[in-house]
Amino acid sequence: MMALAIEMQRATYDVFMPDGQPVQARIGIHTGSCVSGLVGLTVPKWSVFGDSGASIPCLGMFAPLSLLETSMPGS
Repeated sequence: MMALAIEMQRATYDVFMPDGQPVQARIGIHTGSCVSGLVGLTVPKWSVFGDSGASIPCLGMFAPLSLLETSMPGS
């Protein structure tokens, strides 16, 4: 799983926003059950649904850009 996250991060180096700015991503790994997906066409947004989904926003608020963050239930 960590190797996938690292490859996802590397892939962002080749992607740019319409204004030419590089894409910056927060990539996290959290164990627990959930369902996620990209929602929206005009302003796509990644959404997470399920019990573990409540933990994800808290991690995202404090996660530095371009770093990987990991967690597990109860942490």
